[in-house]
Amino acid sequence: MTTQKKIRIKTYADFISYLTTDVTLVSVELQNLQLAAVANTLIQAANLVSLYKTRSNPSELSESATSVLTLQSPLLCYPAKSSTSDQPKFEVFGGVMTYQRLLTCQQPQSMKIPVLLIPDIPAEKFLRLYCLHDFTRMFLHDAHNTELKTGQGCASAS
Repeated sequence: MTTQKKIRIKTYADFISYLTTDVTLVSVELQNLQLAAVANTLIQAANLVSLYKTRSNPSELSESATSVLTLQSPLLCYPAKSSTSDQPKFEVFGGVMTYQRLLTCQQPQSMKIPVLLIPDIPAEKFLRLYCLHDFTRMFLHDAHNTELKTGQGCASAS
């Protein structure tokens, strides 16, 4: 890791501890965010977006509503491999449903979004576990179809 003291991440508990100590809040343009590959794979396999509760989806959110949304369910990111100093890119692996909501609200691509940024790209196994935790929480709290069969299908796809 790129902190002053090298942190050894061997377990998921170490990873969670890392997230609570080495994360910074930064403002990033929406156009510089992309979904992490592991999150995208899980979304496609489980079709999680279809489980989301239906509700009105105004085509625009006000700036203050966007700030509240991103602070209540923050985006957790790491620098993308394709990132450069003049064109920084970030991959979203936490707060994926918030990210999906921002994309569907037709926000200007230059709009600044507050995100929690970790300095390094985590191991894929930790990203996968974190995404599964994030999706499970979303499924249990926000899904409109919480039948056992649907939950089993979601879990087995993951």
